[in-house]
This record gives sequence, C-alpha cells and structure tokens, in this order.
Amino acid sequence: MEAWIWVIGLLFIFGLKNMPLIWHFRFFRALAAGMLVHRKAKPLFQPSHIFLPAVSATRSPLMECDFNLHKSNSTYFTDLDVSRAYLSGILFGPLFLKGLNGQRCNLIVGAVACSFRREIKPYRAYETWTRIACWDDKWIYMVTHFVSSRTSALPPDMLESGADNRKNESEKFPQVSRYDTTKGAVLASAVTQFVCKQGRRTVPPAHILAASGLLNRTHLAYQPSSPLSPSSFSDKRMRLDETISKPEALIPADVEAIRRTNLGVVQLQGGWGKVHELFQSEGAILGFHKCI
Repeated sequence: MEAWIWVIGLLFIFGLKNMPLIWHFRFFRALAAGMLVHRKAKPLFQPSHIFLPAVSATRSPLMECDFNLHKSNSTYFTDLDVSRAYLSGILFGPLFLKGLNGQRCNLIVGAVACSFRREIKPYRAYETWTRIACWDDKWIYMVTHFVSSRTSALPPDMLESGADNRKNESEKFPQVSRYDTTKGAVLASAVTQFVCKQGRRTVPPAHILAASGLLNRTHLAYQPSSPLSPSSFSDKRMRLDETISKPEALIPADVEAIRRTNLGVVQLQGGWGKVHELFQSEGAILGFHKCI
C-alpha cells in the first residue's frame, strides 16, 4: 500500500500538468484571471492595445515528453488552449457572461496551424506569447509564440503598472525586459482562427472589439477643415450614426494598416518565417499568467 502511495505521489509531482481534469482547471483558471484583468483595466484600453500580447509561463514535465526526450508535438496544443483563454479573458471577458444584447457569445476555434523550430527539453521553462494579429469579416487570427523564458525579473502586470498610474500612455501598460534576440528565441509559432458565435449567428470581429471597449467613438477626433455650418453638423451626425451601426468605421488608420499587413502573414503568404518574425520581445504586454 505504501508503495502505491509513493507511486501516486511521484506521478502527481512529475506529471501534475497531465493529470485528469487538470486541463480544465488550467483553462478556466486562465480565463478567470484574464477576465479579472479586463474588469479592472477596461478604462485603460485603447485601439492600439488590440495587438498587445498576453504572456503565460509554464514548464514541460517528463510526462509531456516523447521517445526523443523532448516536448511532444501534440502537447503544444493544450498550452495553446490555456494561453488563448487568458488573452480572450482579458480582451473579451464580458462577452462570455453578459454577451451582446443580453445573449452570451462564444469564441469557437475554426483552425490551428503550428510550426516547430526548436525542441523543448524536459522541465525547461518557457513562455507563450499570444496576441491578436488581425481579423477579417468573419475570423479573428491569434498568433502564439513559444519562447525561452527570460532570465531577468518578471514584468509587472497591467494592473500594477497601469491602474494606479495614468500619467501618460506609456505607463498604462507594463514594459517587458529584453530578450535574447538570437534565432533560438522562438521555439515554435502557431496561428489560430477564431469565429464569434451568438447562438447560430456569426458576430463580425469589429462588433466584438467595439463591445469589449477596444474601439470607441471617443478614440476618433472630429476636426473640421472649414467653419461649421448647419450642413456640416448634419454630415457629422451622419458619420456618428454610421459608427454606431458600423463598428468598422471606428478602426483608426494605424490599426487598420497593421491589420491589413498581418492578414497576409497569418495566411502564410510569406511562409512561417514571417509568422516567427511577428514576435516582439520589447514593449508592453496585457498581462502575465503563471500556469501549471
């Protein structure tokens, strides 16, 4: 009996990440952590924050390794689930509970593609950096980079650096420490296609971003080039009505430029090399999540 206890104990220690129901715990814990960030930091959101990454840290236990003694290819996808859940909670948290017009929404995975560059050895620490790369009329494209863990201090999360300090835009989100920019920094990259469903109805990505507070009429500045007249007031009202019914009109020009550029990248028009190059080790992040 004592021998079995030792065996179970060792399996729990060395294979906790792969125990039954642990995936569910990891997924919903990450989603809840992201939703908590959204709840407290939504007033800080700007359109440019759409493209910021959320970072999750974990390790590869022995139970995840294949006969080559490195992380099995199939186990990358469970890490992707957790990393995407954290980012989705941060950006779209209320949609999973309150939904749009009182009807709950779901983000459904339509396709996932992954490219492996470097093996991950047993118990090696690594991070997943997940962010929205772009979207079209139907799909949201998320890109995840598996990267080696940094050796310097961890960055503060968004709440620590932003919620209590709003002096300027650069202080609203934390700055991350510098990574080694050698080719070995990115271990693997993945592209995920999401579609938002409200019942059986497909919700356009621009509507989701607007409902989440990432696109707002206050982000647009109306600057008339000539003195105002009754007709100009009418034109302004028409443009305002258009932004209410068409959230696409709320997208700033610089955000739209990034969206169009990245769309070709995630569609692999330039190969996986361009997807790997989307990883940026410097700048701001949405949040940091320590995962099992």
